Amino acid sequence: MASSPPPLSLVAKALLSAGGAAMPAAAAAMALSQSIAAEGAWGWKSNGEDVWPFQGTNNFGAIHATRSFAEKYAQGGDVLVATSSGTSAVSYSSGWGMVAFLDHAPGAYVARMAVYPSLVAGAAAFLGLLSAFVDLANTTKPEDFAAQLYVHNYFVGFHPNRTTVDKRAAAYQSNAWSDDDVANIADYAAAIQSHLAVASAAIAAAASETGDPTDATHGPPFADLGLRLTPADKLAPHTIEHARQILGDAGVSPPAGGISLADALASPRGDGVWMFPEGVEVPSVPSPAPPAPVARVVAEEFAVGAAILGAAAGAGLLAAGLKWRPEWFTFGARAK
Repeated sequence: MASSPPPLSLVAKALLSAGGAAMPAAAAAMALSQSIAAEGAWGWKSNGEDVWPFQGTNNFGAIHATRSFAEKYAQGGDVLVATSSGTSAVSYSSGWGMVAFLDHAPGAYVARMAVYPSLVAGAAAFLGLLSAFVDLANTTKPEDFAAQLYVHNYFVGFHPNRTTVDKRAAAYQSNAWSDDDVANIADYAAAIQSHLAVASAAIAAAASETGDPTDATHGPPFADLGLRLTPADKLAPHTIEHARQILGDAGVSPPAGGISLADALASPRGDGVWMFPEGVEVPSVPSPAPPAPVARVVAEEFAVGAAILGAAAGAGLLAAGLKWRPEWFTFGARAK
């Protein structure tokens, strides 16, 4: 696998394939810009070289691997994509997993980020998360996009006098934010705005993109664990030892939802990588016959919005357990 990120036009095509006609181009552009700027999913240039901490994950930068995710995709799964005639399921027998990655909530800790088999699978998960918080069909400005994320504590911001989360919906409806709320929302909106022109151009170019976002393009290889634990240019040097300094006590005794650095290093591959069914104990029960295969399609035109489907038939995971010690991250969105 190449170490360079895919072209943004192909990433945009994945978003449109997952979102369909129900998602306006403006919303798709803001979502893509957020993934580029706020999540850092598509890397950056360092001394003329591509640096890509999310290499091989197809993760748009926002999705943790939860217990239900691991159980659901231990033996593969399906994704719906939009087509000119409706929707079509794309089946993947493998390519789902998780990698150790730095996150903040609010302090640094080691999280498990999801690995998806293709760009369209990652895009569908990303849009599924965003659509739970943002009215994508009717949101046209980065400030409103950011405000709706802030209502749900998707991000925290650096200004401390924040409205408590339980009161943010009312503050949003009545525009009764504190000055620090306004500053936090403005900061995040500025990050989205900073790459909006690039994202909009990629959305416009998606129709002529010849690449197929349903192709299986997952890792391994992934970025080195040291880079995944220091995933920003300002966090250099990108080494595990530097990550130990950044993590401090959280690297040894992680908060709820995190794992220790030792657990990451004790993964089956020794570098904080689990490709399912690694890390998931699958009961030895007979599997029903699989469904008839569905032909993979390329979404050249975009119709009804898509969503991740259930696990592939035969997963048989009612009694699934874990092979490592930490407690699982049990809620969906992350704050940072």
